[in-house]
Amino acid sequence: MGSEYEESRDIISNLPDELLCHILSFLPTKFAVGTSILSKRWRYLWASVPILDFDDELWLNPSTLVELEERIIMFQNFVDGVLRHSEVSCIKKFRLGYRDNNLDSVYSWICIALERRVQELDLHLLIDWGVELPPMFFICKTLVVVKLSCALFLDIPTTVWLPSLKALHLKSVEYSDDDSIQKLLSGCPVLEELVIEREERDNQWVVNVSNPSLKILRIFFFTDGFAHPYEQEDQDYKVVVDAPNLEYLSITDYLSKDYFVKDLPSLVKAFIDVEQDSEEFEESPHNGGISYHGPIYELLGRISNVKCLSLTGVTLDVSFLCPPILPTFHNMTCLEFLFIGGFNWDFLPNFLHSSPNLEALVIETVCKYPM
Repeated sequence: MGSEYEESRDIISNLPDELLCHILSFLPTKFAVGTSILSKRWRYLWASVPILDFDDELWLNPSTLVELEERIIMFQNFVDGVLRHSEVSCIKKFRLGYRDNNLDSVYSWICIALERRVQELDLHLLIDWGVELPPMFFICKTLVVVKLSCALFLDIPTTVWLPSLKALHLKSVEYSDDDSIQKLLSGCPVLEELVIEREERDNQWVVNVSNPSLKILRIFFFTDGFAHPYEQEDQDYKVVVDAPNLEYLSITDYLSKDYFVKDLPSLVKAFIDVEQDSEEFEESPHNGGISYHGPIYELLGRISNVKCLSLTGVTLDVSFLCPPILPTFHNMTCLEFLFIGGFNWDFLPNFLHSSPNLEALVIETVCKYPM
């Protein structure tokens, strides 16, 4: 009677292997492997899970430096062991969060994931030196999603061919030269989503985004406010965008000085949070007022066919100092202004006059701009 009760109570163990592996795929790999102690039924299930999620944060909670080193070694041995015993020939997702300077191990783990036809590669490396991606990465036919974050050095080879890649995220990585991003994009024929987050010191003066299949572009550029010895006084950060099928554009940029955006005929929604340089304002000799020579109005002109436009108070600071020369937004039905703190109403009549088909106007005070 007791055994029948136990058998009926353990319903989950009677589920098919495929379903159990799907359930385990939502867990970090450390916990998925931990289920092997439950029973013989569970002992080797983890080896068939197609999603591998390694994060050394789950291992590093040391009380002493010696214990820290021991835990780092434990984590490295764990990853090596899982990759050695995994029975998955096609990895759906490989995620690695790592904070140690063992570059050989990182390089080896990435190679193994690529050899097993990984579809999604998510690397978050907080180490002292940039890791270079193996050559096979740039010709991987199975990659659909790539997320690269921190401590990665992108030296793009002559040949790049990522025929399945649809989403690419580049966060705080370092580039070999100004052409790095564009060389990478040139080998992505079906790319739909691109996210670039950067600060200064990434060896990239001009960010050139040119891709005919791109639909979503998110840019986050920030400055640390410090002068750097290598910087050239006569050189500014610039952004170039040529994406005729772009539907969504989000620019949060406190770094760039110039924007060269080709017409975006497919654009539906745009979010613009661009800080204006005080040097772009000067007294006008004609009317004694203030004239503006910055790129924001030209940028608005290039996206004038947008249907829904969101602007922040930082972007609108220029409107407080001089009358804006705005394009006519014939297609725009929704206009949104987001402010931190108070704002001046002087900008509003010009925008309303330039939006003949406007249906919705939103003015919102927020604590933090949406990302």
